[in-house]
Amino acid sequence: MKKTLLRLKTALVIDLNNKGYTIKLGNDDVLIELNQFVGDRYADNNVFILCDSNTTEHCLPKIDWLDLEHLKDAEVLEVEPGEGSKSIEIYYQLIESLLELGANRKSVLINLGGGIVSDLGGFVASTFKRGIDFINVPTTLLAMVDASIGGKNGVNAGGVKNQIGTFSEPVGVFISYVFLETLPKKEINSGFGEMIKHLLISDKQALSKLDQLHSIVKIDDIAKSVAIKLRITQEDFTESGARKALNYGHTFGHAVESYLLSKGVSITHGEAVLMGMLMENQLSVELGRMSQSEKQSTENWVYAKFDLKSYFKQLEVAEVIRLLQFDKKNEGDLVSFSLVGPIGNCAIDVRPEKTIVESVLSMFCN
Repeated sequence: MKKTLLRLKTALVIDLNNKGYTIKLGNDDVLIELNQFVGDRYADNNVFILCDSNTTEHCLPKIDWLDLEHLKDAEVLEVEPGEGSKSIEIYYQLIESLLELGANRKSVLINLGGGIVSDLGGFVASTFKRGIDFINVPTTLLAMVDASIGGKNGVNAGGVKNQIGTFSEPVGVFISYVFLETLPKKEINSGFGEMIKHLLISDKQALSKLDQLHSIVKIDDIAKSVAIKLRITQEDFTESGARKALNYGHTFGHAVESYLLSKGVSITHGEAVLMGMLMENQLSVELGRMSQSEKQSTENWVYAKFDLKSYFKQLEVAEVIRLLQFDKKNEGDLVSFSLVGPIGNCAIDVRPEKTIVESVLSMFCN
C-alpha cells in the first residue's frame, strides 16, 4: 500500500540541542508541506510509514487521493492498535521488517498515528542502525499536543508503562486538524486531559479558561498547548529539572492506567492522567501546596465534563501502590511526584511519606 501526508497554517521552527526541526500545524494542506519536506530530504532514499490498523482504516483514506509524489511509493508497516503493540516484541518485529525491506541509515520513518505509534516508531527509529530520521504525523488530539512533541520514545515492559526508551527528536512534526474528524469523543477527551495539564502547570488563570478550552477543539488551542510543551522541553530536554513538571498527573496516572488496562478496562491515557491530576491535587492539599478551594474547583469541573468515577471504583489500593514503585522518577523507597500548587506553579521531585500517598489513594478508591 502506498501513502502520503500534510500542509501549513501555523509554523514553528525550533532549534533544540543544536538540531533544528520543523513543527507545522494546519488543515489538510499540511500534507502538501510534508510531501515537499520528504522530497527535499529523502527523494533518493527509502520512506517508511508506521500505522496502526485504525490509522489505516480512518486516516489513510483522507490522504490517499492526494497522490503525493514523494510518499506514494512508501512502504507501510502496520501494527494493531492499543498498548499491546507498545512492547519489545513488536519493536523487534518492526526492526526485522525494516531489515527485510532494505532500510538503511538514510531511510526515514513516518509515524502516522496516535501516541502509541509515535512512542513506538520513535523508539524503533532512534535505535535502528544507531538511529535514522523519523517524522511524527499525529492523528489524535493527545498525540498532537503531547506524544509527538518533546522526543520521548519507548515501549512498556513487565506490565509497566515506558520502562524502555530513548530521548530522540523527530526531524519534523506535521499536525493536521483534519484527522480530528476521525476521532470518537472518548479520544478527543483523552487529548483534553493533556491540554488541561499544560494549562494547570503554567497559567495562574487556568480555571477561568477551562470551559473555553473544552467547548470545541481549535487549532489555536492546539498551537498554544504545543508551545507550552516546547518551551519546557527546550529548557530541559532530558528531564533533569523543569521538564519534570510535565509529569504532573502521570505518577498516579500511569499506575492507574497500567492497573486498569491489565484488568481489561478500556481507559485512555488522557483519562488516566485526569484521574492522576485529581489525586495529585489532593496530595498537594495534604502537603499544604494547593488550597482546598483550587482543588475543589478543579475537581468539580473535571467531574462535570468527564466520566471518571466508574474508573475509581475499580481500583485496588494495594495494586496501585505496587505499580507506583516502578515509576522511573523514583529515588530510593519514596515515590516522586510533580505537584501543582498554587495553580500555575508546579513543584518537582516531591516525595511524600508512604502513609500520605496511601491515604490519598484510599480517598478516591473507596
